[in-house]
Amino acid sequence: MVNTWLLIAALVAIVAMLLHIFTFERWIWPNLGYECFPTTPFGPPKVARSYYRIVWHCLTVNLLVTTIACILVGVGTLVPYGMVLIYFLLFFWILILVEIFFIGAMVLEPDDSYIKSMLRSFQWVFVLLLIICMYLGTKYQVS
Repeated sequence: MVNTWLLIAALVAIVAMLLHIFTFERWIWPNLGYECFPTTPFGPPKVARSYYRIVWHCLTVNLLVTTIACILVGVGTLVPYGMVLIYFLLFFWILILVEIFFIGAMVLEPDDSYIKSMLRSFQWVFVLLLIICMYLGTKYQVS
């Protein structure tokens, strides 16, 4: 049996991953010159800049792994233990969502609106959609 909700979750993760890559490579990375980064004990600003790129794309890899897991479990390849992996990923993405909301609150300036800030940076919507689809996918299990 095919788990449609997990396949939809995989589609959401693919879209989120592509947008994540595009926004970084087109809008952020070209605007980050070496002068934006400090010299660290690990090396010159070039090293700090490369660490920034690595950390950014860690989320890209998380989205890729989530996509693969949702597809494999969604088509029944990883049954019966695949659902345990989906539960783990569901918990992981819930923590990521909490982190997004928490960090969003921490970086507010005194006169900023939390609601406007969250509406302006809407990437949390993709994480929420991913969580909802994965949750619904756990409710539809082959027995």
